[in-house]
Amino acid sequence: MCVHHHRGICRGPMNGCGRNEMQVPNPPGLAIGLCRGRGNPRNTGICCRPLCPEPNVTVPTPTSGDCEDPRFVSIDGHIFHYEGKCTYTLLRECEHPHQRPWFVVYVEHTGEKVLDTHGNWKTYVKGAIAEIDTNDGGKHTIHFLSHGHVKINDGPEIDMDTFKGWEDSSIGLRVTKMKKRLAITLDGHFTVSYNRKENVFVELEDKLKGKVCGMMGDGDGDPNNDFQMLDPFMPSGLRVLENPTKAEIDRFGDSWVKPGSCPQNK
Repeated sequence: MCVHHHRGICRGPMNGCGRNEMQVPNPPGLAIGLCRGRGNPRNTGICCRPLCPEPNVTVPTPTSGDCEDPRFVSIDGHIFHYEGKCTYTLLRECEHPHQRPWFVVYVEHTGEKVLDTHGNWKTYVKGAIAEIDTNDGGKHTIHFLSHGHVKINDGPEIDMDTFKGWEDSSIGLRVTKMKKRLAITLDGHFTVSYNRKENVFVELEDKLKGKVCGMMGDGDGDPNNDFQMLDPFMPSGLRVLENPTKAEIDRFGDSWVKPGSCPQNK
């Protein structure tokens, strides 16, 4: 059973609950994360180990837990699991779904499964990439890497501990260090941050809500339409999967893969 953090009400069977496992998502805005080991779940609050409760039972948010594979919490608070081994569109501009977006944010998963603390083979988040158009027809590419480095455009990899920040004031874009996170902020649009420990967070500004798509949904306030796939045969350019099965969620995730990002043995 999955539980909405703010209501504390079980929303009935949903995809992703493991055996003997209850899930609790982050508040909306914390996009994707996972925690490993016992103790503090590193602010993710995404899963815990008690047995799944019965439908419509109020349960407390856990203070400790452990998760293995990537759990996604959409902008509208919908939680799901997807264990792909490639790079995926986390968020992109989507006013015209079949035109090239002026910004896109990708999340990178490990290309191979890793043995977790419970003896299960899982994939993990290892980084994030943002591509944002410039005013002169160019493009900025910002890459957060798993070992705590950041690479901006064709520049060198810079260690997070020595990174001093970067910006393009002409479009309101900056890369900063926020305590233990690296953050990309596009003023008036979004902030994406990465803590170099398998957690990527997204905050979406109001002007973009309902105008984005990808693994994080459209952010229009309705979690029931979060599973949207590009579809040239639909008038809107998008097809919504309603009450998707696990197989349909896997197909949804596969539809957002970045071309050429999958390992050869996938």
